[in-house]
Amino acid sequence: MKIQDPSVDHLQSIINLYNQGLLQQALSKSSQMLERFPNSIFLYNIAGASNLGLMQFDNAIDNYNQVLKIKPDYAEAYYNLGVVLKVKGDLEAAIESYKQALNIKPDYTEVYNNMGNALRDRGDLEAAIDNYKQALKIK
Repeated sequence: MKIQDPSVDHLQSIINLYNQGLLQQALSKSSQMLERFPNSIFLYNIAGASNLGLMQFDNAIDNYNQVLKIKPDYAEAYYNLGVVLKVKGDLEAAIESYKQALNIKPDYTEVYNNMGNALRDRGDLEAAIDNYKQALKIK
């Protein structure tokens, strides 16, 4: 699938809305732009982040799954998906998503840190510590 993103100016306007905390506006603008650029991983990513901020977890999960349909080897999408799943309370799925991110990008410090948090929340303290140590080793 060929990735198509809008112009930098269009993207910047959406980023500005998101950074100002205007998540509903960023989401609306992303959704409008997705009609013209249905294979934009950037637009799906910002929509996912906006949906997460709006506590619309299932929509955010759908957004990140769309990114992965377009670009299956995109570690950041697995990381973002893991974040949503953890916030939603699905620790097992979050851990699996983090593992996918690490399969693609083995030196992804933030993933080790977040996986450590998910493992800690699950009560697997030894594995959590191992992940924190791995994060420290990288950074």
